[in-house]
This record gives sequence, structure tokens and C-alpha cells, in this order.
Amino acid sequence: MAQAIELFERAVIAAEKLANEVARLRVDVIKLHGRIQPFDGEPRRPYPDDVRRPKTLTELVAAIDASRRHIEAMELDVGRIRGVMDGINSDAISREEMKPFLRNQ
Repeated sequence: MAQAIELFERAVIAAEKLANEVARLRVDVIKLHGRIQPFDGEPRRPYPDDVRRPKTLTELVAAIDASRRHIEAMELDVGRIRGVMDGINSDAISREEMKPFLRNQ
């Protein structure tokens, strides 16, 4: 029993570290996405709510799942940002055409 409790506590600590890393990554993606103006009708996928310290095995699994959903949402955002940046880089979209969509920094 003591070994199961210790294993659960280690899993909780690992889940908390994962949630913290995901939160830091989310801030970076939001900053990057914030440099591009959204276009009309752009689908927005909100990030899931923040994860709280799990107290049960069910909550632990839910916390890990929430971190996975955060990562999936960020992958979509990064993919959209990459597409715009690739278009600019390959000159498929001229810099002049992009100016209305880029926020002044």
C-alpha cells in the first residue's frame, strides 16, 4: 500500500511538471499567434482550463488528458502560424500583402 501511495505521489508530481511545461509553451504560442491578425471566420480553438493538483487517480488521469488537449490545441495553432510564415518565406504571399495581417510590434 505504501508503495502504491508513493507511486501515485510521483505520478502527481510528474503531472504537475507536465502541466507547468504546457502552460509555459502555451504562453509562447499565444505570443507568437498574437503577432498575426486573425482573418474573418478563422476558427478559434480555446485552450482547456488549467489543471489543478489531482487528489485521486481519476483526477490524475484527467490532468494528464488535459495536458494532452493543451498540446493538441497548440499544435493546431503552430501549424497555422507555420503556414503563414512559410507563405511569407517562399514569397507566395508578398510582404506588402501581409502587412494588414501583421500586428505592429
